[in-house]
Amino acid sequence: MCVLNSIWAFAQFSGSGNGTESDPYLIYSATQLYQMNNFLNQPGVVFKLMTDIDLSDFIAENFNDEGWTPIGSLSNPFKGKFLGNNHKITSLTINKPNKDYIGLWGYVSGATISDLKLECQNISGQGSVGCLVGGSFGSTINGISVTNTEIHASSSYLGGIIGYASSTSLKNSSYVGKVIGVGYVGGAIGLLSDGTISNVKSIANVEGSVQVGGCVGFLSSNVTLESIFHIGDLVNSGYYTGGIVGYVSEAATILNCTHRGNIKGESYVGGIIGYTRNLGNTPRSIKSCTVAGNINGLEEAGGIIGFGYGDILPFNVLDCSYSGKLQGTYNVGGIAGFFQGKGSINRCISNGASIKGTGYTGGIIGKNEGVTVQNCFALSRTISASTLDNLGRISGSANANNANNMALVTTKVFSNGVLQSITDDNAKQGQSIGASILKLKATYVAKGWDMEKVWNILETESYPWHTKLRHLW
Repeated sequence: MCVLNSIWAFAQFSGSGNGTESDPYLIYSATQLYQMNNFLNQPGVVFKLMTDIDLSDFIAENFNDEGWTPIGSLSNPFKGKFLGNNHKITSLTINKPNKDYIGLWGYVSGATISDLKLECQNISGQGSVGCLVGGSFGSTINGISVTNTEIHASSSYLGGIIGYASSTSLKNSSYVGKVIGVGYVGGAIGLLSDGTISNVKSIANVEGSVQVGGCVGFLSSNVTLESIFHIGDLVNSGYYTGGIVGYVSEAATILNCTHRGNIKGESYVGGIIGYTRNLGNTPRSIKSCTVAGNINGLEEAGGIIGFGYGDILPFNVLDCSYSGKLQGTYNVGGIAGFFQGKGSINRCISNGASIKGTGYTGGIIGKNEGVTVQNCFALSRTISASTLDNLGRISGSANANNANNMALVTTKVFSNGVLQSITDDNAKQGQSIGASILKLKATYVAKGWDMEKVWNILETESYPWHTKLRHLW
């Protein structure tokens, strides 16, 4: 650290500017970037990146094999504003497997970080680990692009961009790489409590042992996710796995989200959310979300949600679609594995190639306790379970509130390996419909679907898809 100490002995910041909005500190070198450490715990100090910076020589000359030392800590956070100016920082390496709050920034509070491209190499820490920020409170992060080979945490709170976040906004950002941790593991954020995520893309294979999500591992209260896209495979050796979010402690609002890839976990496995429960005083929903990929779990496995519970106020699943192979044991459904309490599934389509369980298995919902299922379409080729009593083209358990649901007439239903003859009804099997009718716009308009703003269809040639899907790709 001799070089750094000699620099700091003469100036807090060796470049130009006075740290204000109108005259920010201008960063042209790795040394000046690291000098942000001289302004920790000082709100309102502004820095602006003026050129691309490669950190490789700076790290080799000033640090040991542990690599970069993060800017800011829990006790002494960065509180300023960093304007990335659409420039790039490359060759970030950190190897601190026994330390928390690991990233380019260790901990930020009330900070703003914007318009930065960050190329990492290998990043490893213990807990609260993210390529950009280890921990964040009350901060705004916008316009971030992170690419990385692999990021690791030996404990909890690991995200491709942010490890642990509270009262934080993440917008217009992306992560590309691989994320491997233990608990609270997400492609973008490990844990988020009170905040928003919008227009975020995660292209990452994500692995963990509990609460694993393609975008966020764990969501706490008062969170909204909108326009989230994840592509990649998820592997969780424990509970709570979701293509977008693994676990939601107090139901979030999730809008216009897409997952593409295979998912494997234990109980509570879903294409969008593994587990969610609305304990709050505001109705919550998953709306206009789409999933494509094979899902393999144990109990509570669903194409959109593994387990959902509308406790005090309803939790609703609206205008969602799933396609792929779905397999589990008890409570397996093309949209929801187990859904109970106050809530509904409405205007959803499940086009799973096959849905396989042992008990309570259905084309739309596995086990239904009080939830209304209506205006849905189940198009699986095969559905199978151990007994016919717990098996249905629409629902694995009968519910008098189910109505106006349609099932593909050619779907083969197997009970304990034996092909069954199915009679149409409203409670479990739905009403039979042919493939040619399912490729007509009028079929869905008649069920109240918005075939202009929400759904699209290639008349006579395709089943419906979301109008925003092409934009997400």
